[in-house]
Amino acid sequence: MTPDKERPFVVKAAGLEITVLGTAFDVCAYKDDSEVSVVLLTGKVDVASESDRYVMQPDEKLVYDRNTGTMQVGKVYSKEYVEWTDGNLRFENESLENIVKVLSRVYNVKIVFDSAFPEGQYFFTGSIGSGGITNALDILSMTSSLHYEVRDSVIVLHKK
Repeated sequence: MTPDKERPFVVKAAGLEITVLGTAFDVCAYKDDSEVSVVLLTGKVDVASESDRYVMQPDEKLVYDRNTGTMQVGKVYSKEYVEWTDGNLRFENESLENIVKVLSRVYNVKIVFDSAFPEGQYFFTGSIGSGGITNALDILSMTSSLHYEVRDSVIVLHKK
């Protein structure tokens, strides 16, 4: 794509307006998430909400909270956030609940917790390769007291 100052490339996502200034970046904005994230690999992006604006630099992650309208920016290793483009999923101290959301979206499957599963107790750091949903769940099972079963095309997570 050739830059055009008269017609900048603008991405609108979940209350944010992201103006691309010659760059590579990743945006994560799902309707059912209260947070929107933008990770910048190269170049610059100008991120604007109704009440705030920030020009991002490479290796920064901006998190916008839809409920409060606030932005937070921190330094990251940006390449980890685009591993999904190579079929890998990378998590850094991520809650099991958020990982399950990602796995559900990536593999287009329904995953639920059984009623006795303790929420907010499991956090993971690491990568899951491109071996499919069974591989991903096997990795989580090997590294925690998690067990899963498939019931009527729904994956149910249990505590061992």
